[in-house]
Amino acid sequence: MSYKLAWTAISSLLSQYSKEYGPDILLRLNVAYFFPSIPVLMLQTAFNDRWGLAWRSGPELPGLEWFVHVW
Repeated sequence: MSYKLAWTAISSLLSQYSKEYGPDILLRLNVAYFFPSIPVLMLQTAFNDRWGLAWRSGPELPGLEWFVHVW
């Protein structure tokens, strides 16, 4: 939720930013805001693929049993 708060604050001033920085400001803001998370997402995907930590195994085991099963 906290990352959405910053994005809401930034996007609420989008019309002012487009006047100051041009019409492509939304694209530049999206790249600047979301691009840093791509390496983390790629590492998470590789981690899940390597150790088989699929979400489908979560509902089969309750709570602590699922955590022990995963690790």
